[in-house]
Amino acid sequence: DQISYYKLGYRPNKKVVDTNGETVEVGAYTIPAYDPEDWRVRNIHYRLDNPPQTISGKYRLEHSVTPASFYCESHAEGDALVVEGAIKALVMYKFLDGDMQVVGLPGMNPGRETIEELKSFDRIWLALDPGSEKAARKIQSVLATCYVASLPFKPDDMILAGMERNEFREVMRHATK
Repeated sequence: DQISYYKLGYRPNKKVVDTNGETVEVGAYTIPAYDPEDWRVRNIHYRLDNPPQTISGKYRLEHSVTPASFYCESHAEGDALVVEGAIKALVMYKFLDGDMQVVGLPGMNPGRETIEELKSFDRIWLALDPGSEKAARKIQSVLATCYVASLPFKPDDMILAGMERNEFREVMRHATK
C-alpha cells in the first residue's frame, strides 16, 4: 500500500560522487518528499542500494532542489513524531497505525527553514537516532512545543527488537521539554 500511495520507486543508475571524487552509478530506491499542504513533490530522497565502500553514506536528496522533509500525511497540524529520514518515517507511521503525522527530516542537522516548518504542529516528539542529542537540542531550541525522546536504539531497530506500540508511547511520555 505504501509503495503505491507514496509512489516509491527504484532508479538503477543514480549518479553519486564517491570519496575519490569520481562519479559512479548505483541503484537507488526513490522516495518522493511531498509538501504537506498541497501534496506536490518537493524533493526526492534516495536510499542507495548496496553502495560500494568508496561511497560515504546510503542516503541522498535531489541536490538541485531545496531539501525537504518527508511527511507521511497531507497536513501540518496536530501532533507529530519527527525522526531522521523518510524510510524511518514510513516505518514509524505504519507502527503507530497512522495515529499522528510522522515527519522524516532530511538528515539530523536540517536547515533552519526545514525546522521552522515544524512550528505549525501543536506538539512535536523528536526521536532522532542515538548519538544525536546535540542536534536534537538545537532543533528543540527553535520549537517551543518540542519534546526530545532519548532512545537506546534507532526507532526502527527498536521495533525489530520487539518493542510494542504501548512501550514506544511510554518512551514518548518520558520525553523531555
